[in-house]
Amino acid sequence: MSKYRFNISDYHAIENADILVDGITVLAGPNGSGKSTISKWLYYMVDVATRFDEYVGKGVNDEFKHSLQILARAIREIWGYRSSRSEILTLSANIDALKKEINVGAAVDEVAEKYNSIVAEFTEQVRPEFLSDNVSAFRKVRVINYLNQLIEDSDNIETFDYFEKKIFQQTDRMLDDWEKRLSTRSIKDVYSFIEEYLREDDVAPESMQLWEDDVNIISEESLGSLFNIERAIYIDTPMALNAKNLADNVFLQRLHSNMTHSLGRTLDKSKMLLLRIARLLNGKISQSDSLLGETELYYERKDEHLKLPVEKIATGMKTFAYLYQLIKNGYLDDKTILMIDEPEVHLHPQWIVEYARLLVLIHKTLGTKLILASHDPDFIAAIKAIAKREEVLEETNFYISSSEEQECSYRYNFKWLGKDIEPIFESFNIALERIQQYGDTDI
Repeated sequence: MSKYRFNISDYHAIENADILVDGITVLAGPNGSGKSTISKWLYYMVDVATRFDEYVGKGVNDEFKHSLQILARAIREIWGYRSSRSEILTLSANIDALKKEINVGAAVDEVAEKYNSIVAEFTEQVRPEFLSDNVSAFRKVRVINYLNQLIEDSDNIETFDYFEKKIFQQTDRMLDDWEKRLSTRSIKDVYSFIEEYLREDDVAPESMQLWEDDVNIISEESLGSLFNIERAIYIDTPMALNAKNLADNVFLQRLHSNMTHSLGRTLDKSKMLLLRIARLLNGKISQSDSLLGETELYYERKDEHLKLPVEKIATGMKTFAYLYQLIKNGYLDDKTILMIDEPEVHLHPQWIVEYARLLVLIHKTLGTKLILASHDPDFIAAIKAIAKREEVLEETNFYISSSEEQECSYRYNFKWLGKDIEPIFESFNIALERIQQYGDTDI
């Protein structure tokens, strides 16, 4: 099993954080010290490292899709909506079919080949049409001016043979650029994808490293590949897990997608985990398609007397529901990093211990790497005790954020504690001392 290490320094509240991702990693410290920032930027880098080719291809295919829309509008302008010519109907159908293939992630080189075929068929059909009197002179000029936007340089369309030639040349350049970007994996592309697809508009850290088995995959010029991690999952808060909030939060969008779309497998060793969660919930999570074709999740109580949409159940139950679905749908395995921000929030004290047990068992049983940002003493103590009982304490690391210099009290260093959680409890005692002060002082 590969070992990972993530470093981020001199960024917002973080002076320095050098974090092992070797099993179960617990980040403790006050609010505003950068715990969530660490998880988010690790998520971003893992996500782009594992999906870089997909993001590059999506950008190229979006360009092809835009060009297809221009061709489709030109066809409607020339022949009208009700053309009965079979050649035009076939051409329009081919455009629609290729747009659908692009929507489901068709390979760029296959899209390019079909796009060129459509352009060739378009020019073959439009050439005689423009030589005839079927299209008015004004409409011909209008269509040509519209098609000019498909030509990259400042030249205008002279003939449709020229148009076809220029389009083919541009397709070749797009394919060359696509292949070059796949091979260079430039850091400029990385940050562009983080902004466009992960909707992070904050400035990126200047100093950031990610090691896989002692090899740093982040350089000033490029981002390398991860060999043994396939996905990262970041969970901010299950409280907002409803359709109204999905549009504003890419993490929730992806969590919802993972909960409703299976990878087509449920690992045999995960079945006991699913049974454990079902007992805790006194029921199970099921899904069905709505009248609008959208997949909806439901909680079904064991006695079958209660069935509620997951978004309407108690927030504490949602915390177990999303783990149930992630396990059932095959997303939690030894090639996944699962990051959870304040996992204890909204949980009854008894469920905090059960949740900690479940997370430890997920790591032990499935090999999933966990990063847990917490400031709950019961949860942290439970993680250590259960990790020791389940014999995975050696793979468990605790960190605490601290600010030692008065003049830089707003900057935090993350100190590795190993297996010792006593300093974490000492930091919690500060809050108890303040409560005592407030109790002894007139306010």
